[in-house]
Amino acid sequence: MISSRLLMHKLTLIMSTVLAGALSAQSPPPITGCAISPNGKNILTSSQDGITRYGLATEKQLKTYSISSANLHDLAFSPDGSYLLIVGGRPSEEWHAAAYHWPSFKLHKAFNGAGDSITTNVWLSDDKFATADLEGLVKVWSLSSNKPHLTLNGHSNGITSLVYLKSQDLLVSGGLDNSIRVWDAGQGTLIRSLNQHTHPVTAIAIAPVQSALPIIASAGEDRTVRFWQPTIGRMVRYIRLPTKPLCLTWLTDRHLVAAGRDGIIYIIDSLNVEITNSVRASKNWIYSLAYDDRTGYVIYTDANGSLGKQKLSISELAE
Repeated sequence: MISSRLLMHKLTLIMSTVLAGALSAQSPPPITGCAISPNGKNILTSSQDGITRYGLATEKQLKTYSISSANLHDLAFSPDGSYLLIVGGRPSEEWHAAAYHWPSFKLHKAFNGAGDSITTNVWLSDDKFATADLEGLVKVWSLSSNKPHLTLNGHSNGITSLVYLKSQDLLVSGGLDNSIRVWDAGQGTLIRSLNQHTHPVTAIAIAPVQSALPIIASAGEDRTVRFWQPTIGRMVRYIRLPTKPLCLTWLTDRHLVAAGRDGIIYIIDSLNVEITNSVRASKNWIYSLAYDDRTGYVIYTDANGSLGKQKLSISELAE
């Protein structure tokens, strides 16, 4: 079972491919990523079935777009909403990335090569993006080029998560080597490493309101969510959860949600480092999260190929 934000190790990817092939036609593959469309009306998901579009209001499946890559791990809309970038590949064989015009879903450009799967991606601008893979490499691309402008090499194992701090022009990556790396996105140089996690890093998320010292949260197989000021390399605080968290999304500049192996969504107060509420969302591992601030819904996907949403009120956040 696979997800760009929860790949524990390469064996997980390989076993998920074998498992998916053994499932019956009635058993959907795990949904590994989700993104809310720019107009807020649809949810796009990635899985071994391809890219699927759902209505956000109804959760009804509207259309599935078949993709040539065997495994899709992540997807993201460009800042202006005109492109959808998807990434994946076949473990130890090839990597795949493709940019599609949105909402037509017409292919703009595909990027393919021999190597290991791309696990995650992030947009730096409307025509520039970065990818990270199981070889431990971060690559910076543009839509007008067939080759990466920069290759950032610093992780000793695969990368599971990647975010971009626009105000600082920094990339932050987390990996199976238990580390978080902070990079100069323009020069491709490693600025610092953050090594407090004792097990693989599974997710990173940026707080929505940024000050002079931006805050990020990271989740790890050590059952912790840690809060950082990456520009100065400081871990501010951390909280230990009842489960191993696999995905994160911020709700406000103070509250975020984490979910993972027990199928429960945990609402976390980042200042008091406490769980303020929890909601049973699934009986399976939750692989990805997205938050729609227009409706207050948290979208989640799981290992059983299910998509759901959970309404979170301001009162819940204040508990």
